[in-house]
Amino acid sequence: VTCSLRTAMDVPVFKRWVYQTPALVYKRESGTLLVFSSVTAGGTSRKLLMKRGVVKKSSDTLSLEFDQKKMVKEADLPGHSSINPCPVFDEKENKLFLFFIISSTEQQQEEHPCHKTRLCYLTSDNFGESWSEVTHLTACLPEHCVTLAIGPGHGLQTKNGRLIIPTYACVDENSADDKPVPHAVALYSDDGGESWQFGSLIQDKSAGCQMAEIWGEEGRLIYCNASNESGRLVEAFSKDNGDTFVVSEGGKLTNTPSGNQGSLLSLPVQNAAAVRSDASCTLNQWLLFTQPNSAGTELRVYVNKTPSDPNAWTAPWILNRGPSGHSDMVYLGDGCIACIFETGEDESIDSVAMKIFFFSDIKPNTEDKTNGRPCMIM
Repeated sequence: VTCSLRTAMDVPVFKRWVYQTPALVYKRESGTLLVFSSVTAGGTSRKLLMKRGVVKKSSDTLSLEFDQKKMVKEADLPGHSSINPCPVFDEKENKLFLFFIISSTEQQQEEHPCHKTRLCYLTSDNFGESWSEVTHLTACLPEHCVTLAIGPGHGLQTKNGRLIIPTYACVDENSADDKPVPHAVALYSDDGGESWQFGSLIQDKSAGCQMAEIWGEEGRLIYCNASNESGRLVEAFSKDNGDTFVVSEGGKLTNTPSGNQGSLLSLPVQNAAAVRSDASCTLNQWLLFTQPNSAGTELRVYVNKTPSDPNAWTAPWILNRGPSGHSDMVYLGDGCIACIFETGEDESIDSVAMKIFFFSDIKPNTEDKTNGRPCMIM
């Protein structure tokens, strides 16, 4: 697929079967883009699928070519479903981590309703060409945690090297009530993934979440937003690199009835100088947030040029018209963003598609500028 650097494009990735919770990770040095998704290909168990793409840029064109999709066999545990892929790339150690959770099949869950999901990850030293054996982290779950989920979406590496996986733990807070309460929390490592630990649970009830590093008036912050059962997304900030979060009052972002968590992306300030130099290490950062509308009939993009202010989000721009669910984004440089999302035919959501667009395309309250329906990639 080839397009002008100033023309947004749709990219085919996955189609057929039932695909959910897509995630992206990008290696800028080689221009390699990895796409992950959980897939149900018959029966009740789910598996993890991946697809590799290569981004090539010239002075006036951008091309993206994908190879054939393949199962991540190392993540396939007999009798269990592998779901919620969450990749993070350690640029300092040149190591890719693929986090996911495994759960019992539906039949096993009916037989043993008080089950715990198992938190796992794989590593790769060649950016997904081959994978390690599975490492289990279930033993380090927060106290009173009944079950746990991650993302959906990608993890992040902060400027000081910490690896963070956006997570939420369902905690048994009241013995008289058998329904656990979800709380967003950061799972992190400061030693290149040799050891992992959880920060403190965000106080407010909060489920699916994404996190990003920003710089505000108070210095470097980790921003988190998470879905919940109220009308507003939970937005929280951490001054200690994700150890603890303080929930912000107010804010413009609302929760969708379906609970679909949007994608969050921190990117360089998009002025002419920043785009020309691709100044990804600048201290000034903006935030992008993608989320389906309340009916799940379109995917919207929001921009915040003052990330420490939850009331500074713009009105939405429509990225995709049609069925839309969970999404994820990566920054490709030169003002270019790739967004992958759940979609499908008619009203169904059973496929994964991608749209590549430019920051300059984003015009709040305007029609879809990416010209038509997205192309399926899973």
